[in-house]
Amino acid sequence: MRDVLGVLLQFVAWWVPVVYFAGAAFITHRVAGNNPRARDWMIGLFAVVFVLLMALLIGWPSLVDDA
Repeated sequence: MRDVLGVLLQFVAWWVPVVYFAGAAFITHRVAGNNPRARDWMIGLFAVVFVLLMALLIGWPSLVDDA
């Protein structure tokens, strides 16, 4: 059972960023279109949100509290 759970977790861990950034690219394309300045801001925003979400998932706040 642990092997199945490990495989599922690896599958999800690989696909979550792929789906997130595919959705971000689609939303950026629909909203920003050919405006390079808006497109750059949106890409940066999606990247920052992704990094913060990953930090929360791995327990970054608890690492700060322990220090």
